[in-house]
Amino acid sequence: MQPIAALSLIVAATYTHDVIGSGDKLPSWTLPGDMRHFVDTTTGHPVIMGRKTWESIPLKFRPLPNRDNIVVTQRKGYGAEGAFVVNSLEDALEKAVGCPGAGEIFVIGGEEIYRLFLPLVSRVYVTIIYDEGDPILGDKHFSVANLKKHGLTLREISSPRRLHEGDSHFTAFARFERLVG
Repeated sequence: MQPIAALSLIVAATYTHDVIGSGDKLPSWTLPGDMRHFVDTTTGHPVIMGRKTWESIPLKFRPLPNRDNIVVTQRKGYGAEGAFVVNSLEDALEKAVGCPGAGEIFVIGGEEIYRLFLPLVSRVYVTIIYDEGDPILGDKHFSVANLKKHGLTLREISSPRRLHEGDSHFTAFARFERLVG
């Protein structure tokens, strides 16, 4: 399958160990600034996620508002109220292309879904969470360093800062793009 021009991946990962999750939930960070960035970036666009990511979203936020939610699972007959459930990467893309806001489609996790979609994306938005002094540990990872290996080039990065008074860590926002031609 060829890269899809409108397919983007959005992820938050720690600087120290590339951690994106612990068990089936987010690690022990508090980042309202990153949550605001996620909402601002993905609202109005279809979002694709795995079943575990769907289940990790608190019930009061499911489905993610103002976005068509597409859940990929191998479980036949799985129900996700308010979301479209599909059983393959291809079905997820087909469903997303038909949704409002499909000028940019977002893959929002988790680890396995990121791995499957990475060869297809044209853009990756990364929130880098600086945790050097107090490393955040977890068992789900996403390697920002490996993006270059996948043909993605750093296009933009912000200075590390706390965007919101309640942020537990400094963060920086980076954008990588697949160069065509």
